[in-house]
Amino acid sequence: MARASPDEVRQVIAGSCLLLHELAESLTAIENYAAGARYWLKENATDSSELANALTCVADQVRRAADVMRRLRILLDSGGTGRSP
Repeated sequence: MARASPDEVRQVIAGSCLLLHELAESLTAIENYAAGARYWLKENATDSSELANALTCVADQVRRAADVMRRLRILLDSGGTGRSP
């Protein structure tokens, strides 16, 4: 197994940081949508469309976070080339 060059290590670190930033954004969005849904429930609004919309957004962000983790796994498995091993 060949040893990674310093440039390759820097590329993996940079790519990982970008993907982790994207993951943090998704998790923050999930937290905010969930807080909105809790607020809606607390206020006992009669229109459930706002709650349904918030839950749809939560699901979308969960899928986005899962995609970011998948891409990070591919990046790390491929040694920073971004290609599948």
